[in-house]
Amino acid sequence: MNIGLGLALGLTAVIGSCARVPPPCPALVSNGPTTGARRDHCLAPPWVIDPQRPASGVNGWSAARCAGPPGASAYFIHDGARTLTDDELFAVQRTIVASIGAGATTGIGGCCSPEVAARTKVACLKIWTGLCVVSMSQLVDWVDDALRQHGLEGGRMGVDISVGGAVGPRCEPNDPACGPLDARDPYGAAVRSQPGCATGRVPLASGHDPDAPERVSAGQCTHDGECVIDSCESRCAAWNTASGGTTSCDDRGRDEEEPAYCGCVSGRCAWFLPALR
Repeated sequence: MNIGLGLALGLTAVIGSCARVPPPCPALVSNGPTTGARRDHCLAPPWVIDPQRPASGVNGWSAARCAGPPGASAYFIHDGARTLTDDELFAVQRTIVASIGAGATTGIGGCCSPEVAARTKVACLKIWTGLCVVSMSQLVDWVDDALRQHGLEGGRMGVDISVGGAVGPRCEPNDPACGPLDARDPYGAAVRSQPGCATGRVPLASGHDPDAPERVSAGQCTHDGECVIDSCESRCAAWNTASGGTTSCDDRGRDEEEPAYCGCVSGRCAWFLPALR
């Protein structure tokens, strides 16, 4: 066969295949429950550091804002007489993990940024948490309690806190571009409404771990804009249940080789395929 003719036939077959699977139409707004109120207030004190008083913190701790959204990331320094050892820092971290529970992720490293770490010359307990989970002052109070429990009140250490997560749906239902998200482009634009789009949706199976379906699809919704692909890129979830980078990722998610969309299916955020006509 002529090579050019072969390529043309192959391209025609691909185009024909794509034409048989149109992109999904945006979900119609249902009368089901919404996913909750917006969280704009959780970017204001006491949840975060006051932008007008960036050095405001907890008694015994100095405070400063990191670069980024106003107040959403800050570090606190407990200026004790001696630097804590690694074992002492890990002991404090374990106590904090028990206090926070599943509400945050912790680690130990430099405060805020390489520049801040070089200037402060102190190890920081790093805490990543979601909006409206716990205030910065409460977290620092817990670290204070942990220091007292371990007899380390005179120790020098830092606490680096970052607050993340969506304040509301990613788009409104009356927005013509407010469609589902394509798994192949999780941080790109939503699928727009267009002629010939598929109105039906076929939800996918729960994924590799049948005992943990909430890891893959979770949360109530009334339209596609309330559904997001979380930071692990494996779960389609309501905007106020997505991890937002505060949980560790593993391989118990959607099959990455399987094309799919993330949107609202029968009142829940879920991975789905457009229904063939």
